[in-house]
Amino acid sequence: LGDVYKRQALAERAAAGAAAGAAAGIAAGAAHFSDFVLGSPSVPLDPELLPDLAATLARPGAARAAAGVGAFVISGALERSGSATIANVGPAGRTSIPELARELAAVLRAGGVAVEGAHELEGEDHGSAKLPTVSRGVAWLLARAAAAGESGAA
Repeated sequence: LGDVYKRQALAERAAAGAAAGAAAGIAAGAAHFSDFVLGSPSVPLDPELLPDLAATLARPGAARAAAGVGAFVISGALERSGSATIANVGPAGRTSIPELARELAAVLRAGGVAVEGAHELEGEDHGSAKLPTVSRGVAWLLARAAAAGESGAA
């Protein structure tokens, strides 16, 4: 019965998202969640996201709020190629979600968030990366819980 409550606690403190909004949620939601899985973050959709997030994380007290917060950043390697769509081309000619996901990870690290990644899934694009993102994200969450002394095993 104890393991059921520990799993529920893990689920209640984790957030996952496939959009850049989840990244911004780290700054706003750190008080509510301690772990974030950011799959194929669509950073190219908002050219101001990275500078705004950096400014938010640099505010007084933000480092204290970010302490203990973790983020797993992952995208499909094929999100860097193909036609020039809003999902593949970033602002000022910077291409690809994977490139901007690396920049997002750097901004989060600089703000005190413990970041794993940015990882790239070979052979996956924005649509096909979802299932591998979930499985790797859950594995990361369980590893963080184990490192924190929680048990997710039945």
